[in-house]
Amino acid sequence: MRSIRAGKSTALGLIAAQWFRYPRAQVFAFDKGYSLFVLTKAAGGEFYDLAGEKTDLAFCPLREIDSDADLTWAVTWLEDLCSLNGLSVTPKHRNALTQALLQLDCRRPGP
Repeated sequence: MRSIRAGKSTALGLIAAQWFRYPRAQVFAFDKGYSLFVLTKAAGGEFYDLAGEKTDLAFCPLREIDSDADLTWAVTWLEDLCSLNGLSVTPKHRNALTQALLQLDCRRPGP
């Protein structure tokens, strides 16, 4: 299968660069393959290699639930996600979320 190189990343880079004409403009981009790396650096921005081969930085908000405060945050975050997707979270749901998160925490004894 041939790779189609139609200039999509270049076009997106041009659009992002043009956006900086506006005062206090910001651009947040998720980039695959470093296509916006040079533009990011030239514009004085920060580039993060998420889940790359040479980094430990990744999106994993439920990775380390080590304390009761972390557990409370995680349950609330998941409740908010459910609510934003139209689910009315009941106490039964909240308990199920808490139990599932407790199973992720290796320091706590299992059920």
